[in-house]
Amino acid sequence: MTRKKAVLITGASRGIGAEIARKCTDPTVRDETKPLVLITARSVDRLHEMEKESNGAMIAIPADITRADDRAQLVDRIGKILYEQDADFHGLVHNAGVLRAKSFLKLTEEDWNVHYQTHLLGPAMLTQLLIPTFSSAGGHILHISSMGGFQGSKKFPGLSAYSAIKGALSILAECLSGELMDRNIACNALCLGAVQTEMLKEAFPGLEVSTQPEDMGAWISEFLWKGHRFFNGKILPVSLQDPG
Repeated sequence: MTRKKAVLITGASRGIGAEIARKCTDPTVRDETKPLVLITARSVDRLHEMEKESNGAMIAIPADITRADDRAQLVDRIGKILYEQDADFHGLVHNAGVLRAKSFLKLTEEDWNVHYQTHLLGPAMLTQLLIPTFSSAGGHILHISSMGGFQGSKKFPGLSAYSAIKGALSILAECLSGELMDRNIACNALCLGAVQTEMLKEAFPGLEVSTQPEDMGAWISEFLWKGHRFFNGKILPVSLQDPG
């Protein structure tokens, strides 16, 4: 009997993360049967609403990945779920994000720390904890980066902290691809252009872009399940225009 494959999606309570989770439960976008989709974020109510709507296809594990205690409890809970569900850990999507649009001269140390903790340190420490959880068959770690962090692209004014640290997240994917090769774990970074999410609306009121969260979520979900067969250690731009 084929064992279930489990994936964890961070920042899954809204926007692109929520759509990735929903599409991961759709059998038309991946080969595996009945995957186990673990979703985490700080928004407890939204997570549990998604869990309920999924009819058992998703399991909500609320956590703040910037907090060491939360990360440890999240990984411990995942281990217990895998055992109970007789599942193998296959994928990790680092999608959790924050977007503070401020000119460089107005950025505070706290602004920089929030971006650093959310987009780089939290994902790095969570990955470190989860590496032993992957099965011997390996899997796929996917970093959701930004065109703002893609070398040579045009940049949105006001996103220097966001873009610089997203760029570091992309480079981390390159580094991990070499270190984890002997474990059969691929690691890639997707540098997304602008997507019409709540987070974008909050940072840039009035800005309208053509790419919708459900479309991007579907594409990322398929890449999560199949992209590691062809890509490892790659930083890939996913954008209709520059800067996106």
